[in-house]
Amino acid sequence: MILVTGATGFIGSHLMCHLARKDIFPVAIFRYELNKKKVWKQFLSQFADAQERFDKITWRKADFRDLPSLEAAFQGVSHVYHCAGYISLAQRDVKKLLEINEKGSAYLVDLCLSHSVKKLVWKSFGRNTSQNRIFPSEGVFYPQMVFILFVGIGTPDSTAVH
Repeated sequence: MILVTGATGFIGSHLMCHLARKDIFPVAIFRYELNKKKVWKQFLSQFADAQERFDKITWRKADFRDLPSLEAAFQGVSHVYHCAGYISLAQRDVKKLLEINEKGSAYLVDLCLSHSVKKLVWKSFGRNTSQNRIFPSEGVFYPQMVFILFVGIGTPDSTAVH
């Protein structure tokens, strides 16, 4: 089964529609019930059978600062599209950036490894204002999985690296 983190964000909601067009209905992580409405609006604008497609999504509540909630979201997952991340240029948000983008992504990678996830598709989060480096740390590589910084969106079985 596919897991989409950040499913209610800009990139994640578009990915959800892309997958639904291919009749792929993943597990989708959300933090707040209200945020699922963003995905619903995307589905309404793109599908005549929006309700039927939307209802096939398995929604699991999780927060990247809470490892147990992420662990629960990973049950039965074989592929992950990691679209979650916090974006801010404000210096006051550095702690939150580190907690979500670095520590949360480290949790995600650990869970992928412990759950024998076959493939992880990872979008870039941008730059950290405090250290001017890309999240997650550049050069991190786990040979058991394939990390892909994507511009376009492929299927989990795609071998193309973007």
